[in-house]
Amino acid sequence: MKRLLIVTVLLAFVGAGNALAAWNYEDLPAFDPAPDAWNPSMVFVQNDVLTNTLLLYSSGGDVYGWDPETGETQVVVEPVLLSTYASGPAGMVLTYDGATLYFHDNGAPSRYIYQYSFGASSNTGSRFNTGCEGSIYELAINPWTDRLWFVTGDYDTQKMYLYEYTGTGSKRAVELKMELDNVQDYGGVGPIVFKGPNTVLVGESAYATEGSFQWVYPEGDLVIDDQYATFPGGLSDAVLGYSNRPFVATSTGQTVSYLDNGMVEQVLTHTETVGGLAFDGSQFYIGTTHVTSGTVSIGVLSDTENVNLVSPAEGYRYAPMDLPAVGLQAWNNTLAYYGDTILYAGDNGGNVDIYAYDPISGTSAMWADVDFSEGSDWAYGPAGLTSGGDGYLYYHDNGNPTQFLYRNKLSDPSISETLSLSGTIEGSIWDMTWNPWSESLWISTADLDADVFYLYEISQDFSGIEGNGISFAIPHAADGGASGPIIFGSERYCYYGESVWGVNGYIHKINVDTGRVYKDIFTLAGGLNSAIYGPGQGVYVSTSEGKSIYKINTLDDSSELIAETAGSIGDLANDGTSLIVAATDPATYATGLQTIWKPWTTGIPDDQAPTNDLDQTDFTVQTGTDSTDRVGIQGGTGTTIEYFKFLDPTDMDLPAGGPYNLRYGLLDFRAKVDEVGGTAIIWIRFGENLEANRQWWKLDALRGWYQPENAEFMQAGDAVKLTIVDGGEGDADGVANGYVVDPAGPGYPSPDTDNDTVIDDTSDCFVQTASQAHTGAMGLVLLLGAGMAALLKKRFAARS
Repeated sequence: MKRLLIVTVLLAFVGAGNALAAWNYEDLPAFDPAPDAWNPSMVFVQNDVLTNTLLLYSSGGDVYGWDPETGETQVVVEPVLLSTYASGPAGMVLTYDGATLYFHDNGAPSRYIYQYSFGASSNTGSRFNTGCEGSIYELAINPWTDRLWFVTGDYDTQKMYLYEYTGTGSKRAVELKMELDNVQDYGGVGPIVFKGPNTVLVGESAYATEGSFQWVYPEGDLVIDDQYATFPGGLSDAVLGYSNRPFVATSTGQTVSYLDNGMVEQVLTHTETVGGLAFDGSQFYIGTTHVTSGTVSIGVLSDTENVNLVSPAEGYRYAPMDLPAVGLQAWNNTLAYYGDTILYAGDNGGNVDIYAYDPISGTSAMWADVDFSEGSDWAYGPAGLTSGGDGYLYYHDNGNPTQFLYRNKLSDPSISETLSLSGTIEGSIWDMTWNPWSESLWISTADLDADVFYLYEISQDFSGIEGNGISFAIPHAADGGASGPIIFGSERYCYYGESVWGVNGYIHKINVDTGRVYKDIFTLAGGLNSAIYGPGQGVYVSTSEGKSIYKINTLDDSSELIAETAGSIGDLANDGTSLIVAATDPATYATGLQTIWKPWTTGIPDDQAPTNDLDQTDFTVQTGTDSTDRVGIQGGTGTTIEYFKFLDPTDMDLPAGGPYNLRYGLLDFRAKVDEVGGTAIIWIRFGENLEANRQWWKLDALRGWYQPENAEFMQAGDAVKLTIVDGGEGDADGVANGYVVDPAGPGYPSPDTDNDTVIDDTSDCFVQTASQAHTGAMGLVLLLGAGMAALLKKRFAARS
């Protein structure tokens, strides 16, 4: 695969760079023509279109590409610049797929965004007058949404403006996300870099004196910290580098540093002004300028001892989170997620309690002062944290042995209960999971002396166990097998983990109706330690010493590797969009937090957004190629529709057992409820009366195709009412987080049946349905309602 390195290069020639311990710095040969002398913005990507690997830079108003293998340059883009006093392309960034280049023209002021797409035969470009306040300084791509953002500044008013750029062609637009006051006296605008999906570091720079970042949360119009980090000498550029940490260049400060938990760690000092950074995954390209001559030099900076904290599989990305002030415990199953907070077992000077960590602000506070006075001997601290669908957080006390369960009400943690299972269960509690089908808590226990595993269901009133439980001999007892995590893959089957520490983890499958055990469904190197429901309606498991995370397909018992970590994994949590991973840093041995995600693609081409049907002002309406191909969606009292689109089944690898004909494909929406854990009422109206044998079908990775009970068709067949509890049945993100997600749709049974059964293979039928009901490149165009920006910033309410 060819590589494309974009560098809007800065200034200087032949200075001396002094890299700190374990870092290496070397100058590159001079470029011809020489780069323009202003601050560059750099980014490295993969690109299959261009014929060679190029370092792009601006010179004389054009974009040139320097070939690292030959040392030769070539013209790549020859833009027509429109701003007054435009001096050349600046602020260049590339999309993650390497297909599109953005920049501004460094005018006075600069208000145009230039967009070039790299094609097989030629590069096509366009420009857009943003009409923004102030003048554009820097651009950045949000790695969670792949959207372009940019920052502008007005020196006279001492204001900075943060914008998001959307669309292509006639659908291009910009949205002002936040207005900021300069904190520094006579401060100017600086670079921007994303700290999380919803938070941004916005730089400001007082030339030759000081630069700083404001940490902001645009959705809440909140400045979290107006002096998150400061740098002598002013800011010139910032990019995400090793382990996706922000790396920062200072101009007259002549340094390169990175940010880690709010601390500034310097890695390079230089004798010249440092202007720009680009990162190619293994090294940085540094632009510097000689103060008197103005000549430009490019150098290469690398960390010879770097170890990435996470190595995600293709298609996944990751980023570090700031460490909570009260440290995480390093044992398994100490994380849970509720609302907008991460609940975890924290050690505050030897006292282990439950803390709530706010990913937006990076602050933590005690959530529950646990009381184990009536619990197990040698109770060490809360473990097995599990957020139940009944509004309680469950855990045990990690005693030796432990036969006590505890729960706190999620909405009011001061309400707590203790349940003693002494005399009613065998062995010691190891793990627990919430079964969304039985709506009850299940626990696993082990008697390692007798080499027996047990599985019990806890009564819904938290008074004891249901029935006698299930027991079976530990399959790998001879090798030291002990309990691992448990999680339900379907209504009938529970995955039961067994861990031979440091060797292998084994996942067995139990039929909870019959008690039958299917052994060794999965064998994973390194021992098991955590299992959760996660994004994409999947089951995710982690191995501790195997340092790996897998996604399990519960329909066919297959698995895929999601990521590998540098340190041991302690636990997993799910915020609805991203996995939250507690893992040790091998350099410091501290337990930190990482997020792993796939980009939140909305599925809607920005240049194809249709117009709402003005005849139905209460509904968000999608209109297709036929007059009857209309679907409207409306939230009831306390429910706001933020996102609505059609999913074309021909683009999906769907399992068998579904409907014969999906009239509109799957309808995917996201609704916000007033209260976390609340009930969403959604009305979906069709542009026709559906036939009498219509059915409402839902596709779930755990259950496959099924017809949920929360859908009620109107007698005429022109509408359906959905009643969905946040985090409950039908909520695809599986988390009580204030948002309901439910890909589903109306379908018909096979014409060869009695209208109440399904056929085994539906692949041909989906193709037929798509071709009949949805003509065009993508079938019916996708629609985002009024909540479009909220979706992009907060898909499934993910936080960082």
